[in-house]
Amino acid sequence: MMRSLYSGVSGVKGHQTRMDVVGNNIANVNTTGFKSGRVTFADTLSQTTANASAATGNLGGTNPKQIGLGVGVASIDTIFTDGSVQATGKNTDVALSGNGLFVVKSGNETYYTRDGAFEFDEKGNYVLPGSGHFVQGWTANNGVLNTNGGVGNIQIQAGKSMEAKATTVATYQNNLDAAEETVLGMKITDAKGNSITLDPTNTNPYTIGDNYTSTVRKMAITFASGISIPSATGQYAVNSSYQLDTTQPFSVNLANGDTIAVQLTPTKSTATWRVGSDVPSNMNSANSYVGSATAATVTMEDGSVLTNNSGTTYDIELQNGDVIQVVAGNTNTYTVNQNAPTANITAIKGNKITLDGGTANEAILINNSNTPYSVSDGTHTIEISSSSTKTYDATNPGTLTITSVSGTRATLDDGSTLVLTSTQAASGIYVKGYSFNFNATTMPAFTQQNVMSIRSENPSAITRMSGTVISGDGTTDTFTATSGYIVPSDGLKVSEMTLTDSLGSSIKVSNTDTTPYKVGSNYNSAISSLLLNMSDGTTSTQTSGKYTIGYSLPLTTTLTVYDTLGNAHSVVVYFTKTKTDSTNGNQWTASVNVDGSGKNTITEQDGSTTTIEMSDTVLQFNTAGKYSDGSGTLNLTLTNGATAAQKVTIDVSKLTQFSGNNTVNGVCDGNAAGTLKSISIDSSGIITGTYTNGVSQSEAQIAVAQFTNASGLTKTGASLYQQSNNSGEPNVKTAKDLGVTMQASTLEMSNVDIANEFSDMIITQRGFQSNSKIITVSDEMLETMINMKR
Repeated sequence: MMRSLYSGVSGVKGHQTRMDVVGNNIANVNTTGFKSGRVTFADTLSQTTANASAATGNLGGTNPKQIGLGVGVASIDTIFTDGSVQATGKNTDVALSGNGLFVVKSGNETYYTRDGAFEFDEKGNYVLPGSGHFVQGWTANNGVLNTNGGVGNIQIQAGKSMEAKATTVATYQNNLDAAEETVLGMKITDAKGNSITLDPTNTNPYTIGDNYTSTVRKMAITFASGISIPSATGQYAVNSSYQLDTTQPFSVNLANGDTIAVQLTPTKSTATWRVGSDVPSNMNSANSYVGSATAATVTMEDGSVLTNNSGTTYDIELQNGDVIQVVAGNTNTYTVNQNAPTANITAIKGNKITLDGGTANEAILINNSNTPYSVSDGTHTIEISSSSTKTYDATNPGTLTITSVSGTRATLDDGSTLVLTSTQAASGIYVKGYSFNFNATTMPAFTQQNVMSIRSENPSAITRMSGTVISGDGTTDTFTATSGYIVPSDGLKVSEMTLTDSLGSSIKVSNTDTTPYKVGSNYNSAISSLLLNMSDGTTSTQTSGKYTIGYSLPLTTTLTVYDTLGNAHSVVVYFTKTKTDSTNGNQWTASVNVDGSGKNTITEQDGSTTTIEMSDTVLQFNTAGKYSDGSGTLNLTLTNGATAAQKVTIDVSKLTQFSGNNTVNGVCDGNAAGTLKSISIDSSGIITGTYTNGVSQSEAQIAVAQFTNASGLTKTGASLYQQSNNSGEPNVKTAKDLGVTMQASTLEMSNVDIANEFSDMIITQRGFQSNSKIITVSDEMLETMINMKR
């Protein structure tokens, strides 16, 4: 009976211990980084009243008979599960997640904790402020962390300064666009105002401000009158006038095939000769008309001579208004202001009178003046009516009929008048209705009249003009014009000039450039601007820089280079696509000046100068878009008190060249002097300092300890643990090495589960009550037994 009493006592004591642990858990429900505990029970030794027996042939085996002697506390465990994370907004607070503990130190004693409520003390020590323990880790040396050595106190002094560091390496990375647009064509505007269109095969580089130099190989001249010489050999200047060569004829071709040799000596023609128009109006009146059996010519007022190739009939207007129509074959000469040549009338019909006769000299007189013409056969004299339709000549007899007789005149059936002698009229031979045959034995002579003008009966337009012009150096050029006009006395004024030079360029000479040019002469003028035609169809005008057909426009990048005093210098580096090659890969060129000089000078704000030099550097990429070869070195010459000569190595090995966007970017090492402004902590525990110079660097890294059996650590209070015989040795590494993470500006809360603790409290209470009941019952049983004796 005493056994049950002692068992109850052990149960009461065990549950009291468990209640103590539950109470401690609940008490630390808000303790930062607190890890809850638990109690496990195990029965104590048992009293054996009968041992177990093995089975025999006649009986089976029996189990042992044992009476338990109570319960004992088997273990009190620390549960190292992660607690919830609470944001604090304080950048020095750190919450740890995973199997690890912070390492802190006091004197020579090392402790471990999950409490990350750290901060910096007045000397910059990173500590647990409640106890002053130093947080352990690795402190960086000028931004360089070495986590292979032992840990120590982390100290980051407020207001820490950073020394200036000169730049030694510039690193370019990201991508150059393989499909970058290139220059397909180039047009130069030079200092003379001329426009120079380069041949698309011209791969010479051109720098704005430099001279464009070549040799004139061909000249195309257009005069203000519309006449042009596509290949002039003489010397000409825009807006200058040049005279026609008086030793060579100025020829005019008409649409009907006639030609005119324009008189240039001794006096040049003042008429305007225009292609598409008729012969000038003041040329239509000619001085004379000269015919021959094979050709006819008309001499104009100024002595110009028209060759009548077409057989055009010319009208000779007489003083009395009559007109003689002269065919091209007539050999008579008709001169204005002189009498028409003597001619015999060979036939008369109405107001049209045929002169001379025969093919060679035939001409028709139009009797506009109604001058009476009469014919006679020796017996009869007839006055021809202008309305007569009969032909009177010396070879063809005509039958005439009298329609009426009045006095000494009889009217014939064609309206002509038969003049009767008084004898004939008195004899009455001729009466109405009388018919007779008329044969003129002779024809009267043509009465001469003064010639007033000679004009073409069918004018024809000018289709072409040819001539010779005397250039500025006395040499001559011939021209053939199918458009435009010429006033020989005025000469030809150059309005447009286009040169083709030895480089295949076409030079459009401005109307402000009065320089005389000639084939074989040198062309030299400063380049003012360039109009670039790009491969994507766009155009751009450049007023500075160096450009080449087949190259891209330069991409501008800027490097911030620091000198030994920490002064920042903005160095521009250009990247230009200079070769497209599907076999060996594309090439780009890095340069510090687009003019190809390899040199640039910067005037700084303090008045000092910085000279940057770097030879144009070719970067080779393979056909897979990978960097293949090429490197460059910047050489800086400073005058601001820093080290005068500074070299910066450019690393371009990280560049790629794929089709897409240009994302090329260059960064430099080095920095200006600065002061620590703020710190931040990342997930691996690295404390990064940001300085007033814009530089961020690693200042320290928080160490993490990992134990094989963290539950074996000994609690020392203040949320601290120490190594025990059963915890194992600490493995102190970085958070990343141990697979744990840190979260700044947060703290880890207690991992106590209130609901679970309340449940355990009820269970523990019931266990305690039950064991108390065992003691009470056992006591009553003992009392009953004692009372039995009484």
